[in-house]
Amino acid sequence: MKSGFTITEMLITMTILLTVILFTIGLLGRAMITTAQSITVVELSDDLLKTAMELRKEIIKAGPRVEKINVYPDKVEFFVNVPFGDENYYPKEYKYSIIYRDSKIEIWKENEKKVIATDISTCTFYSQTSSTVSFFIGKKKNNIERVFYVSVSLPNVK
Repeated sequence: MKSGFTITEMLITMTILLTVILFTIGLLGRAMITTAQSITVVELSDDLLKTAMELRKEIIKAGPRVEKINVYPDKVEFFVNVPFGDENYYPKEYKYSIIYRDSKIEIWKENEKKVIATDISTCTFYSQTSSTVSFFIGKKKNNIERVFYVSVSLPNVK
């Protein structure tokens, strides 16, 4: 008897070893793709949540003093009447707007503009009642899109 492997035993061993290596590489490749997608989803969700909470904060901030709200699909306008807001102490109506345009969300106070979010793929405002402002906000990256829905109630608005 000779010591060592025969050709048949060697081929069987190499086939099993090659199968195990290819299976391991396949699993690692799939895990890396899944991990990249998961990271993208988490980043999108985090960015959207921050933007949605910033929008919610701005709507609530305008809410206690607002007398009238106009809601359009691409913007929300708040009108605030200040009793002694004019130079001659007459009442003055101020306009405060949140506008979605060119994939940015902007806040306009009279003639001042502040950008609170960029790279937004969709943002739609609507109102089911006169004292509720709701919006969908979405962001897209690498063919993955996340959308959040937020509704804010302003009980003092009639």
